[in-house]
Amino acid sequence: MTTIAFDGKTLACDMQISYGDHVYANRSKKVDLDCGGVLVGAGELQDTHLVAEWINGGRDPERKPPVGDGYSAFVVIGGVVYELEHKLILIPASPNVATGSGWGWATAAMDFGCNAVEAIEYAGKRDGGTSGLEIVYERQSAI
Repeated sequence: MTTIAFDGKTLACDMQISYGDHVYANRSKKVDLDCGGVLVGAGELQDTHLVAEWINGGRDPERKPPVGDGYSAFVVIGGVVYELEHKLILIPASPNVATGSGWGWATAAMDFGCNAVEAIEYAGKRDGGTSGLEIVYERQSAI
């Protein structure tokens, strides 16, 4: 799956692309949006691309893409980091929050003082669906 963590300043995620027990590649999961923002999702990669098309198309509530119940994401628009849960509702992200298969490990790491990058690295030691690291977004000052 994926692990994404936000510590109030940095949004980071792993890069593992897998299906079941098979790891296919390590590559970026970040999708650039037309508005200059970015989207990174935990769940099916095709769902992230469907959500990006929906956001780029104006987020029409009548045309929400049919993403799986386990899908979650973070979106950065205009310097604001949002959580996007499976019903595709944008909620401003609070610090020290994570999603994806390694969310518990990443959240625990941040609870004990780790930043988002360190939290992803720690989750990668404990969660089989997490490996690699990418900084998706970094603001100049923490909230």
